[in-house]
Amino acid sequence: MSTQNIEDNHLVPIYGKREISLLKGEGVYVFDEEGKKYLDCVNGLGAVILGYSNKAFQDAMQEQVGMLMSTHSSFYSKERALFLEALHGILPEELSHSFISNTGTESVEAALKFARLITGKPGVISAKRAYHGRTFGALSASGTSKYKDPFEPLLSHMRQVAYNNITAIEEAYSDEIGAIILEPIQGESGVYVPDTEYLKSVKSFCEEKGIICIFDEVQSAYRTGDWLAATRYGVIPDIVCLSKAIGNGMPIAVTVTTENIAEQVPKGSHGTTFGSNPLACRAGRIVIEQIQQQHLLSKTQKVGEYFKERLQAINSSIIRDIRSSGFFIGVELKKKSGVYVKKMQQDHNILILTTGTVLRFLPSMIFEKKHVDEVIHALEKVLHDV
Repeated sequence: MSTQNIEDNHLVPIYGKREISLLKGEGVYVFDEEGKKYLDCVNGLGAVILGYSNKAFQDAMQEQVGMLMSTHSSFYSKERALFLEALHGILPEELSHSFISNTGTESVEAALKFARLITGKPGVISAKRAYHGRTFGALSASGTSKYKDPFEPLLSHMRQVAYNNITAIEEAYSDEIGAIILEPIQGESGVYVPDTEYLKSVKSFCEEKGIICIFDEVQSAYRTGDWLAATRYGVIPDIVCLSKAIGNGMPIAVTVTTENIAEQVPKGSHGTTFGSNPLACRAGRIVIEQIQQQHLLSKTQKVGEYFKERLQAINSSIIRDIRSSGFFIGVELKKKSGVYVKKMQQDHNILILTTGTVLRFLPSMIFEKKHVDEVIHALEKVLHDV
């Protein structure tokens, strides 16, 4: 039986399949079982930030597998310590403590639990269109009904307000609110970038009310051309959630917080079996080292701006808006985007499939201008032909 038949016969059919079976990756390209080559602007939903076949990363993973793959956090680990040293070396000094888990939704769950522990209040304000994950707590804070409706009732005391609107937050606040959670840049809903002062206003409001400010940077960390997107706006949250790009495809997530909050989290109040294992921690460290050695933050800003300029130069009445920050790019169309994503794939360019009107590009940080030109050439053709 074929790969597709086996998966279709045995997997719970949660995902709409893309009709190709990927076998390997090299640089910014992936190859299917038939040997066809695709320019990949999805990269494991934004996770494979160094591109495929990075030798330093591969060598480190192979070496670590041969040494020690997993050990519980109740034991000390050299690789965990080295990762923490590297991570806290790139983050604002106020964010001095970390809880390491496996996935983005886990990092959000930990943040919500920490906020409840510290404030004793169940209420959380989040944004409409937000996406924070699929577990019950993270899903309750999300703002997309198609993910939430089948599982209602979710957690109570959750209030959703308009994004990029500090007045909406002020009006939604009550004494039961203990935290505000936001994506500095909304990703899943179509790459919505905030006004310059919005995040500062949110942090100031949290300080005024004595509540916890949580930023979900699971999608935005690293790929905007800054370690944290929030720092571009001059803001340091109380808690920040990281995953995806920080492991280059290895499952690792981090809930980073201040010393004050960390000291108030009781021992045994949260946990994970696989989180902070040496293999994942080594992946996280190598990613930071490779970004630094290859100067990928500045490159992401430079090539990301070129990408935006090339998109803006496309002469098509179908394009409604272009929103971006580094390699976090959304092109909003006046029509549903699915048919365009499908046609791009037929032309050997992989984009994120969405049921909305936005084409989302999450290229790896090794993308060059020539790769941008390749994508733009294909997109112009598809927009014209469809």
